[in-house]
Amino acid sequence: MQESATSWDIRSLYPTGPFLAFLTISVLLFMFPVGKILRRTGHNPLWCVLALFPFLNLVALWFFAFKSWPIDKKPPVQQPPFGP
Repeated sequence: MQESATSWDIRSLYPTGPFLAFLTISVLLFMFPVGKILRRTGHNPLWCVLALFPFLNLVALWFFAFKSWPIDKKPPVQQPPFGP
């Protein structure tokens, strides 16, 4: 039997240039706010890389939910007493 002269794979369904550009922009638009949130909570923003992987993002979410946050360790701000 002869193989057909025309074969296809998944790469033939997507043009490489526009697809990669769309994928890169989508990832950056997703990772930027996650990194900002992590920075505000006192964590390293590089943890946002875990948000890209389907199972690791759930593990990281549970890890951050039950871990003591660095911002919780700061002493409370003393309010000046009211009155003269």
